[in-house]
Formats: sequence, C-alpha cells, structure tokens
Amino acid sequence: NIVKYLVEHGADVNHEGRYYGIPLLEACQNIIENENIVKYLVEHGADVNYKNSFGNTPLISACTFRHENIVKNIIEHGANVNYKDNYDNIPIVKACKTGNENIIKYVMEHGADEN
Repeated sequence: NIVKYLVEHGADVNHEGRYYGIPLLEACQNIIENENIVKYLVEHGADVNYKNSFGNTPLISACTFRHENIVKNIIEHGANVNYKDNYDNIPIVKACKTGNENIIKYVMEHGADEN
C-alpha cells in the first residue's frame, strides 16, 4: 500500500502535517478503521502519544471513532490512557460518550482515571 511504500522510501512516520498532525493521528480519526495502517505505523516508530494543536491524541481519536482494535494496539505500544486534550477530555471520556463498552472496559483495565 501507499503508506508502506512511503515509509520504505524514507518517509518520516512522525512528520507533522500542516493541519492535522502525524499520519498515525490521521489514521485513528478516520471514520473507517485503518487497523493495518495503524499497526504498520506503530511498528515503524509512530508516536502513540503525539498531541496536535487541539491536544488530540491517537488514543482519543480511536476512542471517539470506536476503533476497538486500534485502541488495543496503541495502548499495548505505550499510549497514555490519561492524556488530556485542550478541553480536559481523556480517552475514557470519549469512550463513554460513544458508548462502546469494550473500549471503556479496556481503557479502564489499563489505568484510566475514573474521576
């Protein structure tokens, strides 16, 4: 795929675009679950704790868009479950707003702040 081609030819997986941030964040905030792209980017050093200018992180985006497998993958690779965005939302808040019980449970099991 295009992502693999670009990375194999020297593209920086943590290059910050003008508007949305790094490719990992963009993949996590897509309505379509890009599980394979996220996995590839993470395996090649993408910053799972990156924050854009709104304070949005890959984990917050994955929780917002209900991407269970992506949530699991980036938490397993060190995503901080308690990072706050610029509006003081943490991933568990976003997971609760979308009502995905599996994500809520997984994030809680990995240390999410309940308060």
